[in-house]
Amino acid sequence: MAATLWSLYQNAYDEAYSRHAVIERDGTTFVSTGDIDAEWLRDASAVVKPYIGLALSDQDVRSTLRGVISRQAKYILLDPYANAFTLDYRVAERKFEMDSLLYPIWFSYLYWKASGDRSIFTPEVERAFERVMGVLRTEQHHNSRSHYHHPQLANGGQGNPVDYTGLVWTAFRPSDDACTYQYNIPDN
Repeated sequence: MAATLWSLYQNAYDEAYSRHAVIERDGTTFVSTGDIDAEWLRDASAVVKPYIGLALSDQDVRSTLRGVISRQAKYILLDPYANAFTLDYRVAERKFEMDSLLYPIWFSYLYWKASGDRSIFTPEVERAFERVMGVLRTEQHHNSRSHYHHPQLANGGQGNPVDYTGLVWTAFRPSDDACTYQYNIPDN
């Protein structure tokens, strides 16, 4: 039984890295996150997180993880309200989920903390993080400052009316279901 479990673990651990993480010509890493050929920001960050521990001892892993951070910064700069993107830098899905916007920052922090590699903090990554902060500030005042809408949301795509509370408005929960109450407490 232990040998079978160990074999299953090894195969699963290798699968995510060798089959779903692809280093592209631009030096970034595209992480396909399922049966749809797209990269979801949250899911891609979660898929490669277990490999952070190998970054200190393996240059290829370091390069791959740096590539994930670089690609996700490009995606955020392309459209910070999108949660999924294609290999060729197009929006695959534009469901604003606050956790999708924050996972790349969390992953970057974890990678930097484990590796000490400050090279990930390029001007492009810094601009992406600044863009994230701008979106969060905007969505604290969704009704008066935001232009985001989605056809699955109530109220003509704007979501249910909200007053300012200091919380950040979000359109969709991590499950991809539209929020009924736009201030999703677990996200905040």
